[in-house]
Order: sequence, then structure tokens, then C-alpha cells
Amino acid sequence: MWEGPLRNKIPCFFRVRSNFYQKFKDNKGESILAQIMTTKEMAKYLKLHAITICKLSKEGKIPSVRIGHVWRFDKEVIDEWIARG
Repeated sequence: MWEGPLRNKIPCFFRVRSNFYQKFKDNKGESILAQIMTTKEMAKYLKLHAITICKLSKEGKIPSVRIGHVWRFDKEVIDEWIARG
């Protein structure tokens, strides 16, 4: 991925992480890991404000998981939630 003199300037955890995720691909090369989205990403995806996403999460109206003080969303679960109406 990173070659030549640039390789030494890239922090080690970036190189390890990119190799780690390459192991979790199916035969078509698509990721088989869950696509976890942040509040900002979910707000953009649903075309809502980030504060609205946080309020809906707190009220339990949108499928989400709170990790520490931040909300995380599984894109596949959100898509199923939208399809159910």
C-alpha cells in the first residue's frame, strides 16, 4: 500500500489496520464487517440534523448503541428499520 520513503512516515497503526481489514472480505472483495456509522454520518445518510439523530437515539426511536458518550449506528440495521417503516 505505502511504498518508498513515505512508508516510514505513516504511523504503524494505519498500516496494521489496513492489513487487518483486508482479511474480512468475501469472494467479491466486499467487506463482510458491519458498517458502523457515526452520528454525523447517520445525519447525512438520513438527511437530518445530528442533534435530531441524538434525540431519536436517546428516546429509543432509532436503532443505535451508545459507546461511552457517543452514539453508533449499524447501517444494515438502519436500512432494515427504514424498510419496515
